[in-house]
Amino acid sequence: MLIGARVKRIRGFVPFLLTILLVTLTGCHSRTQAPASGGLSEADRMMPLAELASLLGLSVSDTSTSFVTLKNNTNTVLVFTFSDGQFYVDGKAGGPVGAIGNDDRGMLVERSLLTRIKPFLQPEGSGVPSGKPSRPQRGLIVIDPGHGGKDPGAVSCLGYYEKEVNLAVAKYLDSMLRQKGFETIMTRDSDVYVSLGERADLANRHGADLFVSVHADSVDSSSPNGFTVYAARVASSRAIQMGQSIVQDLVATGTSSRGLRKANYQVLVKTQCPSVLVELGYLSNPWEAQRLRDANMQYRLAQAIARGIQRFANTHRI
Repeated sequence: MLIGARVKRIRGFVPFLLTILLVTLTGCHSRTQAPASGGLSEADRMMPLAELASLLGLSVSDTSTSFVTLKNNTNTVLVFTFSDGQFYVDGKAGGPVGAIGNDDRGMLVERSLLTRIKPFLQPEGSGVPSGKPSRPQRGLIVIDPGHGGKDPGAVSCLGYYEKEVNLAVAKYLDSMLRQKGFETIMTRDSDVYVSLGERADLANRHGADLFVSVHADSVDSSSPNGFTVYAARVASSRAIQMGQSIVQDLVATGTSSRGLRKANYQVLVKTQCPSVLVELGYLSNPWEAQRLRDANMQYRLAQAIARGIQRFANTHRI
């Protein structure tokens, strides 16, 4: 009797377990997985570039392999179509473009780009007609803080990234050049990735008068030290003269000088205006790594570069 009762209880429990298991599995399969893009399908997430332009009160005025230009009488927006491309509004970096696609409607961009561009736009008719940035008293200088975002550059012997120094010095330089009456554009003003081609294209698109790229050096040895200024191997005489002028003022910061050298860095070769690349010092050298991390030293380096540029610009009436 006891054994028979136990058998009956077990037989009754097995269907119960199967029912629970079936309900659980059914519930799992019926649950809808939210798309990775915030619950929106790709069709809902993307929109034609022409529609974006229309909603912003702009029109597509130029299309190239690397960027698309949207503009009206007041604003110019460059949408770079590189992987990890940025958008620029009237010469200022606005942020990442995001995903780019294509279908029978043409180029597609993320709908969120509409709300990300909108705050940067000036009301139509409120400013100088766009196309080329307005120039107050002096020429247009593109300042290029090297690396950024997913590309940290060199890692110093103290553990910080090159991209941090580059941006800090470039921001000081931007402010100083503006105070001297120059118009400036920074290829990035925050910790974002900008491709090398994008940096050169930005300078060329805006018809820059000068291009200055800011970097810091690093090698396997801790011995090398000093700043270096580079021009392209086939650089114009103006680029060479600008580089020499910057070298002259950087010496005053107390950093050892490695002088003006030549190298075919892409940002120097691809830009159409006189261009130089400044290596501020060696992050692999403990003494220089410590100095380059210091805000006062960053300010002094920017000040020296600005003075060198100003003296060159005065000579050549830029």
